[in-house]
Amino acid sequence: MADPQLLTAMDGDMLLPDMGLTSDQVAVLGQADIIFHSASSIALLKPLEKITGPVVVATERLARLALDCERLECFVFVSTAYCNAYLYAEMNGTSGLEVQEASYPLSHGADLDQELQDVLTNNSSSAYRSHNFPWAYAYAKHLTERLLDRLFTPTKKRLMIVRPSIIEPAQCFPYRKFCIPMSTPHIIFSAGLALTLSRTICFSSRFEDPYRQSSIDYVPVDVVVDRLLAHVAHGTNGIVHAVAGPMEFQATWERTIKLRRVPLPVRPGWTKQSWHSEAIHPLGRVYRTIASCRGTSNGSKEWIT
Repeated sequence: MADPQLLTAMDGDMLLPDMGLTSDQVAVLGQADIIFHSASSIALLKPLEKITGPVVVATERLARLALDCERLECFVFVSTAYCNAYLYAEMNGTSGLEVQEASYPLSHGADLDQELQDVLTNNSSSAYRSHNFPWAYAYAKHLTERLLDRLFTPTKKRLMIVRPSIIEPAQCFPYRKFCIPMSTPHIIFSAGLALTLSRTICFSSRFEDPYRQSSIDYVPVDVVVDRLLAHVAHGTNGIVHAVAGPMEFQATWERTIKLRRVPLPVRPGWTKQSWHSEAIHPLGRVYRTIASCRGTSNGSKEWIT
């Protein structure tokens, strides 16, 4: 795959029609058998008006372009496991919810076209306001998944949606700890924890003992890529999760604390208030869903919250 004879690099812009490509470049793209779309914004904290373009609009444009490819076999969209995190916010307790590899429709939503128009015109929608998403980013991915499903369902083209949890640096490939700067929330959080002068970092969690019961829901980027490629080769159609294992919050916290050079102790604090609460420390707001899930070690594909 890295053979330069097999690669054709194109300088495009996801925010432009046809990605800003020339007609000749679009013709080359038209020969594609499989299209992987992982170019969406990963800005967790940006408001909806800032990410609608790069996440929703750009993806729909690329999907329409892909459907014009005569040889297209599969379109792969990298979404997020947190597109359904609102389910956790709307339930009581910490058990009984398994988010499956499936689509979950939103209640209080208008027609899909009307919902998209509301987002484009008003930077919001009744569906968005009616559900407690951790970030606008999660809602944008949810909306995009539904738009893609509507586009591809009438066709014979395969649509695969990969839902990774929080992406962390590579486990092995191309080398250990590889990442693009500012692209891994876990590293941003760890750096902040190493440097903060705060004595307590407050998080939102419903577990009775989140320090020991909850998992750190991150997954190495190369693991996500490996799973994605394996499923494409296998012919998988539909939704695939690439989420956390049983890495406890406690183990990650204690490992990160060792990086501190500030001669002040710091400890985690907990609240059962909403993950939008002002009681949560600024570091906790970057990674709002921390301590809200419990991973499994039995190979389960469910994100258990």
